[in-house]
Amino acid sequence: MTETRSARVIRLGKTMLVGLLLVAVAVGFGLFLGDMVVSPNWQDAIRIAVLGGLVVVVLTNPINGLLLWIILAPYALAPYTEIWSILNIRLPPGIPDLTLERLAIGILGIVWVAQLAVGRRRIRRVGAVEILMAVFFVMALPSVVTGVGGINRTVQVLFDKFVTPFLVFVLAKNLYEEEIGLGKLGGALSVIGGYVSSMIFYEHVTGRPLFSSVGRRLSYSRSLRKIVSLLGNPAFLGTVLGMIAPIALHGLVRARSLYARALYGALFLGALLGNFLCYNRGAWLSLLVCLVMLMVLSPEYRRILLPILVVGAAVGLVYWQSISESAIVTERLTNVSAVRFRLTMLEDSEKMIRDHLLFGVGLDSYAHHFFEYGGHWETLAYDLPTPHNTFILVLATMGLACFAPYALMFVCMFLEMRAMLRRSGRDARVDRALLVSGLGVVAVYVVSALTVDLYVSVFTSLVFFLITGTVLGYVSHLRSSLGALQEARA
Repeated sequence: MTETRSARVIRLGKTMLVGLLLVAVAVGFGLFLGDMVVSPNWQDAIRIAVLGGLVVVVLTNPINGLLLWIILAPYALAPYTEIWSILNIRLPPGIPDLTLERLAIGILGIVWVAQLAVGRRRIRRVGAVEILMAVFFVMALPSVVTGVGGINRTVQVLFDKFVTPFLVFVLAKNLYEEEIGLGKLGGALSVIGGYVSSMIFYEHVTGRPLFSSVGRRLSYSRSLRKIVSLLGNPAFLGTVLGMIAPIALHGLVRARSLYARALYGALFLGALLGNFLCYNRGAWLSLLVCLVMLMVLSPEYRRILLPILVVGAAVGLVYWQSISESAIVTERLTNVSAVRFRLTMLEDSEKMIRDHLLFGVGLDSYAHHFFEYGGHWETLAYDLPTPHNTFILVLATMGLACFAPYALMFVCMFLEMRAMLRRSGRDARVDRALLVSGLGVVAVYVVSALTVDLYVSVFTSLVFFLITGTVLGYVSHLRSSLGALQEARA
């Protein structure tokens, strides 16, 4: 008994010593940061706190670190804000800057591989989507070499615009946690949907965009604003909210507490209203396709959405005269100039695609070759010429070698979720509503990608691959569980 008591005293002493050491480190670090805050280098204090905090969260729990990074990502991707200069570390000329996404994806990849090496995690079954991502990367190398911006720039474009979102998909799929994984995703999307919707509402009411560069066009027409806060383009904002809406609806039907239902209900309605106030027809169409899919494929969603549809149709019928004369109809829906513009861009891109069908004209080189081929650019914004179609842009710059695996990725995501959805009729453990929401997210991204150069917005791609990676992580986990159960029964 004496020895047991002595061992307890020793353990207690060690615990107290470790605790005091941690307190001393925390106090010292706090004093160090406090001194930096009141100095001319106050930005360094914020940078150390944010980046250091992100690293600590990643090391503690990689999935929490992944979600925290995605939440912070749009602020670190906007070079026209002071936040960008704080969250990204500028390096000497010739060396790529250490951006938040490069730091985060690097540390996350190292931690995940280390956990695989020591046996703390197992890699999930590699699917067709991951194989196609690898094929895309290999097939993109010729277009990287031929890019007019030089190999240093094109490598960075490939990594930032494609490889990083693909790695987010792989990490989200493999870091998926049973029971709490979907809850964490819903929480992260609630934060993202909250600040994106709030910025849209604020800009719509006040006319002042938040976190936006000078010179952006701020109106679609005489009466309708063009919302540009944070992401710089209403198409990107509307697409992000369109992808959040089906996940919010899933949270609404699965929430157990009144508070959670109220939160997801508000998130769903905020996403719908925010998408509408973007006044972007591509984002409207993508969300409409998604909602129709949700109603057709899920009885649970149909019970919620059908009454909303009926009430909306009744209100529209009663006030049709006012609606038909509103600026939304007369200045936006019936305006075909943007449609003609896209058709013209498609015609101007046709010869470029034919002459460089296999590997394209080079990554990030569309504008340069567009003018070489005699393209006429009457810009709707101040940006360089783009076809306003993600798939055409990939085909023109990276060729058929990349277009085929890129397009097939979305097809395989859809088919994999659809295959598990068919099984839901025979197995009650399959969350049919979640799979339908996943299909809705794929539909939003693909439809929107047909109307705008969507991969240019890294944050939009990060949100998409985070959601689809998590959903397919659920599918992979479910398949493993069902397979193990069948083996046990056999």
